[in-house]
Amino acid sequence: MGKQSIKTSPEQALFDTHRFLKIQLVTLHSRWQDYRNLFGHSQERVDLLNQCAGGFFHSIQFAMLQQIELCMVRLLDPAEQGKSSKNMTFQRLVHLTEAVYQESQVIHLRQMLERAMECSTRLRRRRNKAVAHLDVKAIQNEDQVILEWPRIEEVDASLKAMVDLANAFEQMSGLPMMFYELADNWSGSEAVVNHLTNSIRLKQLVKDGTLSRELAYPSRFCSKNSQAAR
Repeated sequence: MGKQSIKTSPEQALFDTHRFLKIQLVTLHSRWQDYRNLFGHSQERVDLLNQCAGGFFHSIQFAMLQQIELCMVRLLDPAEQGKSSKNMTFQRLVHLTEAVYQESQVIHLRQMLERAMECSTRLRRRRNKAVAHLDVKAIQNEDQVILEWPRIEEVDASLKAMVDLANAFEQMSGLPMMFYELADNWSGSEAVVNHLTNSIRLKQLVKDGTLSRELAYPSRFCSKNSQAAR
């Protein structure tokens, strides 16, 4: 006999969906903070990245932004696609809420979902036409409404709308409210910036003659000396 599938209650499915979405939002905020620290902080910081390795950091910027865009927009996908495909999304969260809570309690969540969808309109269209797929008309017509990279304020607004929706559900269901925007602890991106800044300063000290190369880069000279001793 084959294994019997265990049917999950609507309540369990609802809270499983919320737990998954909560983890996704925390991860998104962390990645977005890294992106902002590197590429949205100031012109001086962008100049620093370009001075050290412009081409490399441009590739990093593109990859990070595209990943954040995809991860964020798919959280607003339909709850179901086709007859058997179901998605772990905020639309699923709201639909499951309708099966567990009273209509009067769900109205506010629907409004918050509509707000999140509205804030991400261009990003969702861009995902469908220029990220997940390559639409011929959009590319041939050079449609900048679609092809233009997401702006920082667009991503900020979309993330805030999803956080507001998640917090509204948490408040309604009596769960502790999560401060998603505080999930971005001191990140690796700040360490990268500090390392690059110190590297540029060290190079300038050597160039000015204030510091010898031996003192500035001891590991290089130790390696050369050890090889010569052999």
